[in-house]
Amino acid sequence: MKLFNKTIMVYDNKLNTYHKTVDHGKLIGRIIKKFRLEQEISQIQLSLNCNISTGYVSRLERGKFDSPTLVTLFKILKELDVTMHDFLLELETQIKKSLES
Repeated sequence: MKLFNKTIMVYDNKLNTYHKTVDHGKLIGRIIKKFRLEQEISQIQLSLNCNISTGYVSRLERGKFDSPTLVTLFKILKELDVTMHDFLLELETQIKKSLES
C-alpha cells in the first residue's frame, strides 16, 4: 500500500496494477469538522453534548481514526443537526473529488 496525496494506492494482484482508494477516516473527519464549523460549535461543546472526549473529537477531525462507530457518528450528526442522508451525500461528493484528483 502506498499513500499518495490522501489517496491510497492499492496493488491488485489479479490485475497486476495499482488502483486508487480513499482514506475514509480523513474524509469522515473533514466532513464532521465542516458541519461543526458551519454550526459554530466548538470541539468542547460537541464533545460535552455527545458525551465523548474532546481529544476524541480532535483526533476524529484530523483523521486519526479509521472511522467512528455508528452510534458515535449518529450522536455527532444529531448534535450538528445533520441527517445521515446529508452526511452520506457529502461523503459521496468528497470521495468522487478524491478519486478524480
